[in-house]
Amino acid sequence: MYLASRIFGATSDYYGLREPFIMIGHILSLLPIFLCYFTQELNLIIVLYMLSSFFWSFGLPSFFAALTAVEKTGKVLGWYGLIGGIGWAIGNFLMGFLYEFQKASSVFISASGIMALSILFISFYPKESRVLQRENLRSYVGSALTLRFRAPAQFKWYLLTMFLSWLGLQWAWPLLELRMYDLLERGKALYGVVLGLSSFITLSIASIPAGRISDKIGGARLVQMIILIYIFLVPIFAFLGDPTIYAILWSIPIWGFFEIGSLAVPAQTVIESFRAEAMGALESSLQLGIFMSFMGGIFADKFGRELGIAITSVFLVVSLPSLQPIIKFYKRKKQSN
Repeated sequence: MYLASRIFGATSDYYGLREPFIMIGHILSLLPIFLCYFTQELNLIIVLYMLSSFFWSFGLPSFFAALTAVEKTGKVLGWYGLIGGIGWAIGNFLMGFLYEFQKASSVFISASGIMALSILFISFYPKESRVLQRENLRSYVGSALTLRFRAPAQFKWYLLTMFLSWLGLQWAWPLLELRMYDLLERGKALYGVVLGLSSFITLSIASIPAGRISDKIGGARLVQMIILIYIFLVPIFAFLGDPTIYAILWSIPIWGFFEIGSLAVPAQTVIESFRAEAMGALESSLQLGIFMSFMGGIFADKFGRELGIAITSVFLVVSLPSLQPIIKFYKRKKQSN
């Protein structure tokens, strides 16, 4: 996924085109979800889901580069979070009820149908003109196979922060969801309702303020603030036994600020002609952190779920120093403008 995100992001930058890459990634990511309808083998479903995520990496860098091709990037990302949060909430509501009262396959066919419908909206993206680069395509895209970036040097340190913070949070996330599932006495419909409500509150309500704050103080500074909050908040979940309090704390709209701030950083620090590659590199660092977070389950099986959740704060603390260079870079850039 690292190579796919960077290669397709760099190719999108090379031609100055976004819509074809978004369309290709979206169509390819839809097909594995549709195929999940025809199997009940868990291992095959996992493989198909991984394929879907891999294919979406073809279009994701171009999607975010197109989304942030404006001056007020935080404002646009805020609206993206709002609309995406509503969709995520509706999806969680439907998932819980479909799984409870129908069967798992109905979730996959419904998801693939909605994804197919969204292709229509991608086709409305404005027509673009190709940008001719002096460098040949092979050389330009070949740099994506290395650790060399066209983004500012400080951006590499930001990617390290994102890797460590997402490793920590995704290390704990499945454990947190399992604990909530147990506290709700394994009711699938109720679990879907709680996830839907929390998604709506976390992403929808927080997104617009998060975008405005990102425009005002910078996405990196916002990310720093949210990481500090998570350092103290996540361990609390390890020892909570009241499902109501757990659900209330789960619904505090912190994640929306973290997501919008994270996306705002490349939009605010990397020029538009290199932005898809930077977005691809960001997505790669996040996915690498998510992939390595499987160790959280292994750790929890050996040492207990509570300790597995609490140790997340260690990753978050370690992620903070590498955030400083991009904060200082953005501050100087804003002052010079």
